[in-house]
Amino acid sequence: MAFLTSVEQYASFDLPNALVDDEAQQFVDNIKMQGLQQGIPWEKYLETMKKTEDDIKKEVRGDAEKRVRQRLIIDAMLQKEKIGVDASIVVKESEIQLSRLNEEQQKEQEKEFAKGGKKYHHIEYMIKIDTLLRKYIDYSALTAG
Repeated sequence: MAFLTSVEQYASFDLPNALVDDEAQQFVDNIKMQGLQQGIPWEKYLETMKKTEDDIKKEVRGDAEKRVRQRLIIDAMLQKEKIGVDASIVVKESEIQLSRLNEEQQKEQEKEFAKGGKKYHHIEYMIKIDTLLRKYIDYSALTAG
């Protein structure tokens, strides 16, 4: 996202540690989910990598800081542009992602993908970002040349 990188240069602000810690945990949760999708239990992953969950959080902290900064910029843009998303689209995408898991994993993750769950909100947010970027790209195409 070259656009966000260039905006970041002009948007200097301190980040609350709690936001960065939450984002680092999101990185860990994503790794866990990828492992589940591939049938690799989290404990086995940690054993293979010869690391603890805290080790991984420390490794991803820099990326987490960058992602939080970008998210705050995006949030401001979403608010300014009043970008929303239809719940039926989020539900459909949640169902698609949940269907990629095996039956046991689906039962474990079902609440996260349901309305109000962490994965549901993440999917909703990603759809909003996609809408924002499409609006930006479409707008720039119309004003170019």
